[in-house]
Amino acid sequence: MADPAVWKDAYLDVDGTNLTGYVRSLALDIEVDAVEYTYMGSDFHINMSGLKNWAVEAELNQATTVVDAILSPITGGSSARALIIRQTSAATASTNMQYGGNAIVTAYRPYGGEVGSMAICTVSFVPAGALADTTV
Repeated sequence: MADPAVWKDAYLDVDGTNLTGYVRSLALDIEVDAVEYTYMGSDFHINMSGLKNWAVEAELNQATTVVDAILSPITGGSSARALIIRQTSAATASTNMQYGGNAIVTAYRPYGGEVGSMAICTVSFVPAGALADTTV
């Protein structure tokens, strides 16, 4: 059995800029639509896999000269941007799979937090194409 992973060194690259040092949390969701093809005489619903979808949600420590300088200009833009994530900042390997694809920013909250706390921003990415997974 493989060792469980402790999530403490996530890698995030947005449009060629490594934002790893600002990441507080990072999530990749991969979904598949269920397409129903139930027919007369069936006693149960029958489904097959349909289109895939993916999304990335990130929470980062805000640094206006770096984080905001990257995310603000691409929010709502019509051009897709390259997005790469890994479990750790180490090189891609069979134990550190890399996921990447072109995405657009659909939500960006430049600031949030409580009085006296670190300024935090959140960002949501949705696909502008396929998600690739590599181990080399």
